[in-house]
Amino acid sequence: MHDILIYLLDKESESEVRALFSGEKYNLTIVEDLEQVVEVCQQELFDLLLVWPAGYDKTANLMTLLEVNQFDYIPVIPVLKDDPQPEAFLKLPIVDLLRLPLPKPEFFAIIHQAIKDIDVQASMVEGMNWQGSIEEYSLLDLIQMIENGERDAELILSCENKTGYVYFHKGKLVAAEFQSQRGLEALQKMGFWPKGQFETRLSDQSAVKDEIGSSNQEVLMALLEKMLKLGQLYQGLPELFEEIMKNPLAQPVELTPLQDRIANFCQTPISVFNLLVSLADGSEDILLELKIMMQMGLIGRRQEVEALVREERERSGLSKFFSSISSMFKKKPGMEEVPAYETFEDEFIPPKVEIPILRLSSEDVQKIKTRLEAAAK
Repeated sequence: MHDILIYLLDKESESEVRALFSGEKYNLTIVEDLEQVVEVCQQELFDLLLVWPAGYDKTANLMTLLEVNQFDYIPVIPVLKDDPQPEAFLKLPIVDLLRLPLPKPEFFAIIHQAIKDIDVQASMVEGMNWQGSIEEYSLLDLIQMIENGERDAELILSCENKTGYVYFHKGKLVAAEFQSQRGLEALQKMGFWPKGQFETRLSDQSAVKDEIGSSNQEVLMALLEKMLKLGQLYQGLPELFEEIMKNPLAQPVELTPLQDRIANFCQTPISVFNLLVSLADGSEDILLELKIMMQMGLIGRRQEVEALVREERERSGLSKFFSSISSMFKKKPGMEEVPAYETFEDEFIPPKVEIPILRLSSEDVQKIKTRLEAAAK
């Protein structure tokens, strides 16, 4: 359970503070003047100090007092209610700024994150290794945290079975590597990772050659600029971890060298993320060519391409069926052609029939007479 010190500047706000923290897993200590702040800080260790409700002058005086008494390691967050100029507070060494009213979940999310960030930085200062999620701390965040610790460290980033390394000497970035890439190019490949894991290992990096050649601030600005460009290029493309593949039904066209490499990787389904980190080319160039290839129908989302292939197979199957049916009625070798039925409109000519003359013997004549006489009786 974390300990929070509340420097209360308005007695009427106490009930509001206690109601807000009721049921939450924090130990609260509430004081109303600067002398009490020093006294309680001498007696206890606090994870966070909230100024409630904050005014600029009194917050500035508090920060000075903490520094003079060597309590400036305590993170301070001013809680504003009606201050018309919150920008002025940003000049002070505060860790965050809260403006009320604020939904309770969002309020405590900020409190929790502030305490967690301080815990991480304290670990670095104390010489402890630490690890966590890239979703919580991006590469930009981690660079700043390690810089603040001013220690030698190896930062290991991993995502989707891909691993990269960043090296610091006394808090300064000196080297980075990811697969075949090194320096700033490697950092740019890892800078856009939205998820994964990180781990820091405190170890001597004095022998590592400075391959970066720029200050941490310059690197951060370069990474931020790169990420903004990638975000613009990414519009209209599939999700980063959505699978894409080559369309086997597309008409063959002449490809650029990079397009050809993309097509080769997309012979089987691959996520956009894995495509970006598998190719040594710059991420901007890859996204640009990928967008062109998708517009041409050469590459598509896996589900869409597979649906097209199924439809084509069904059409092809029906075509073969009808072809086999028609082949049954085709003339086979050796069969004589049956002439078509003809009609005749000419005058009918009866056939000539020759009836032979009847010739009877005397014996036959006698038999006939006998039968006639018998019939007459």
